[in-house]
Amino acid sequence: QSGEQVGYGAEWSLISRTPPRRAIAAYVQAGTPAAVAGIRRGTELLTVDGVDLVNANDPASIDRLNAGLFPVRANEQHTFGVR
Repeated sequence: QSGEQVGYGAEWSLISRTPPRRAIAAYVQAGTPAAVAGIRRGTELLTVDGVDLVNANDPASIDRLNAGLFPVRANEQHTFGVR
């Protein structure tokens, strides 16, 4: 059994799963795209691909948030707004 694990090198902890949501970087692996981008433990995630993670509530926005947070292919690119 083998497979490819796809991700950015950051593990996000959802403090609140319903609006207003709050997601914080719980772990960032050194040398990964997340670390190179400056994401550190405690960084707060605000947007994914322009969608407001904190307040978005419609199905299309939720689908875009999930697509960015949980990529399925290694070559996917997504944009994150953080604080």
